[in-house]
Amino acid sequence: MKTHYDKLGVTRQASHSEIEQSYRHSLNAHIADNRNRPLRRKDQLRLQQMRQAYLVLSSPSRRMDYDLKLDQLEHARLRRIERMGTVAGLILLLAGLALIASGYYTQVYDEKAAARAVQQTAVAASARRADARQ
Repeated sequence: MKTHYDKLGVTRQASHSEIEQSYRHSLNAHIADNRNRPLRRKDQLRLQQMRQAYLVLSSPSRRMDYDLKLDQLEHARLRRIERMGTVAGLILLLAGLALIASGYYTQVYDEKAAARAVQQTAVAASARRADARQ
C-alpha cells in the first residue's frame, strides 16, 4: 500500500515547500500528459489520490496525525513479526528494522506476503533439517 509520501514522491522528512513543489510538479506533468484526451478512470483516480495526499501532508496537524498512524502501523507490523518466533519472523523483523534505519516507511504490513515468506522459509528450513539428518 502506498503512503501519501509515495504518492507525491517525497520522503517523510520533506519540508512543506518540498511537498508543495512535488505536488505541483506531479500535477502539471499529469495534466500535460493528458491534455489532448479525456481523463480515463485510472487517471482520475491518480489525480484524486494526489490531491488527498497533498491535503493531508500540507496541513501540519493532519500530517502529524498521519505520521503517528504510520508509526503505529509499523510498530504493529513489527510486533506481529516478533510473535511469529520463527526464523522467518526474525528475517522479516530484520528487514523491517533495515527499512526503519534507512528512513523508508512506506511498507505497510501485507499479511499474504508475510505468510508466503514464512511458508517459504519454513519449507527451506525443514528441507535443511532433513538434509542434516541424512
